[in-house]
Amino acid sequence: MKAFQILLRITIPLLILGGGVFVWSILKKQASTEKPNTANVRMSQPRLGEIAKAQKNDTEAPGHPVEVLPLEHTTYQVYIPSRGESVPGEETEILAETEGKIHTISPNFEIGSFVKEGEILVQLDQEDLRADVAIAEARVAQAEATLAQEKAQAEQALLNWTDIGYEDEPGDLVLRKPQLKQAEATLKSAQAQVEKEKRELERSIIRSPYHGIVAERIVSLGQKLSRGNIIGRILATSHAEISLPISVSHEVFMPDNIQNIPVSFSNPLISDDSLTWEGFITNREPQVDENTKQLHLRARIQDPYRIKNEGKPLPVGQPVIAQIKGKEIEQVYVVPKKALRGANEIHIATPEKRLKVLTIDPIWTAEDNIIFKADLPEGTHWIKTVLRRGINEMKLEFIEDKAKQETVSKPTS
Repeated sequence: MKAFQILLRITIPLLILGGGVFVWSILKKQASTEKPNTANVRMSQPRLGEIAKAQKNDTEAPGHPVEVLPLEHTTYQVYIPSRGESVPGEETEILAETEGKIHTISPNFEIGSFVKEGEILVQLDQEDLRADVAIAEARVAQAEATLAQEKAQAEQALLNWTDIGYEDEPGDLVLRKPQLKQAEATLKSAQAQVEKEKRELERSIIRSPYHGIVAERIVSLGQKLSRGNIIGRILATSHAEISLPISVSHEVFMPDNIQNIPVSFSNPLISDDSLTWEGFITNREPQVDENTKQLHLRARIQDPYRIKNEGKPLPVGQPVIAQIKGKEIEQVYVVPKKALRGANEIHIATPEKRLKVLTIDPIWTAEDNIIFKADLPEGTHWIKTVLRRGINEMKLEFIEDKAKQETVSKPTS
């Protein structure tokens, strides 16, 4: 037991000494590993120069080749799109105004035929009507004779009264004034009957109320007509009218005075830009459409059937696309829709030939173009080339400039 205690007294100091040596060796090793790291920090100092050199090389290196077009302020003429359907300016059902049997039908009274104002369409048999006129004229002659007799008798009654020597004024009965008035009234009635029978005779000839085209004919030769029967339908050829709906938001681009605003019409079913009709706005319909919440403008096309002018006619019911001339917008930029590279984003080249992704707020969008306002420096271009990765401040080179440089550097033979 005493020997064991002696062994512990010797072993414990040795263990403490060995642990201290072990800890000292570890600390020394850590110190040696930190020295190379300090050296690496000092070596990283020259890499800042390498970065500056790389930036210098970037400015000297050629940029990404792109096609560009200049962005310049301009004044843009707005044309408001719409569509509608042609309807005749006037449409009339032709009615029989007297009774009779159809005696004659004009060769022009056929569907699709043009007729002139006052042209005879249908003529009824006039024999009975002429007889009625003759009878009425005979009554006029009889009434004229009766009136003449009454006047003569009135004059004779006054002479008789004077010859007898009466000092008093003769009365109305003595002078036959009641009989005279009756004879005058009978004559007027007979004359009025003549005029009425003559009008009936005139109404037996049914005429076109205006220059038009026959849309419908529903009678035939020999048919018996009563007063009020429909014989056909005529459409006016002087002008056509079209109702054009426009968005309420587009109204701000309309002139204050809409009277006679030019409108160009085309056929949506035919891809022929030369096939157009010119018209103008006449007025605005009084209320907004309850279903679509749109305004409606009334447009007119003169001579739609091209009777007076050359060109293709515009038939009734023809669907049309309209371009209504609106206001002019000043100090704007115009780019094609294909210039968009995202949701209202376009790629532009700054005067320093650096790429910039510009977000625009269009104030008008046409069929092919976008119109917007922006504060851009002079010399800005929009980039036609589609860049898969458009990074702001990326260096650019205009293909036109590159071609010039290559031409200059090309050796001559």
